[in-house]
Amino acid sequence: MRHHPQIPRSVPTAETVEPIPPESPQEGTIVKTVILWSNGMVTVFDEHGEQMPSYQGRRSEALEKLRALDLSQTEFYIGSWGKGTPPSTLPCTKEQFFCESWK
Repeated sequence: MRHHPQIPRSVPTAETVEPIPPESPQEGTIVKTVILWSNGMVTVFDEHGEQMPSYQGRRSEALEKLRALDLSQTEFYIGSWGKGTPPSTLPCTKEQFFCESWK
């Protein structure tokens, strides 16, 4: 019979862990493109076309993170796609993106 090593289990602690805020973009990194998709998700790209996962997610969560950044050079879009159709985007304004009543 083969012996399998015991997998250690984590030990719960009483220590409180504070949530980690999203990292600030690296020096010189610009939030270039923000897309609000029809399903309520937000995708964020830097000036090199790389996704910025720390700022992506559900619109309500992404709004909080993005408000703290310099978005003066950012382009905003709304986007949609469906089964069998390629993604499409239309420009929108920063004000429209951040408007709480606009979904």
